[in-house]
Amino acid sequence: MTQTHTHCKTVEPQKFNTTLRNVLALLFALALAGSVALQFTFKPHPHFEYDAHYLFYPIFGLAMSMGLVIVSKILGFIIKRRETYWEEKP
Repeated sequence: MTQTHTHCKTVEPQKFNTTLRNVLALLFALALAGSVALQFTFKPHPHFEYDAHYLFYPIFGLAMSMGLVIVSKILGFIIKRRETYWEEKP
């Protein structure tokens, strides 16, 4: 038994204010540049030889975020349900 929802109205997505978007992009760029600049102001105390390299943490962060996306896609594939999962069964 399929139900059609004719009483639902279409809702258009709201437009994101371009000025606000530009300000947020500028703040993000400044925070990113500031974090890179701060890296040169102190001497790190590495625990291992490989984390003494100045590009270790950016590469590690990128690899871990990519790993998180891949794991979430795999998990989503495993636990997803059909579109008709919650419909009444006869």
